[in-house]
Amino acid sequence: MLWIEWQTLTRHYTDDQLIIGEWFYDIYEKYSEPIRKYHNIEHIYQMILNLKHFYQEFTYPRTVLFAIFFHDYIYDPMSKDNEEQSVTAFVSCARDLELDEDVVKDVKHMINLTSSGHYTEEHEEDKPRTRDIHYFLDFDLSILAVIL
Repeated sequence: MLWIEWQTLTRHYTDDQLIIGEWFYDIYEKYSEPIRKYHNIEHIYQMILNLKHFYQEFTYPRTVLFAIFFHDYIYDPMSKDNEEQSVTAFVSCARDLELDEDVVKDVKHMINLTSSGHYTEEHEEDKPRTRDIHYFLDFDLSILAVIL
């Protein structure tokens, strides 16, 4: 399922199957690292299921999907800059896929919000872009409600 979601997402931006495949392999490897208890491939899968369940609520679902794939791309429990490193990796992928600058800006913002306690002033707003952010942050926290 994750491969199909990644292919469907990225084919909007490139036809280069090598780039698509290399990035998916890298993402899958990162989220499959043994050190990950919560921030793993199952977490990504669950977030995508949530996205699909609430799909009609999203204004920019592709942007949210990129944020899902990259928000915990780098995970080191001893590091304080995981999100910053994840953003750097996403920007590299975005360059390879030739993503629009608006998509890049929004995904970077969403990834960075995951380090700030998941509450921002944007929670006070009810705009299409911020609703997407609300759902994304809620999906990220949903792993805490799952019995492992």
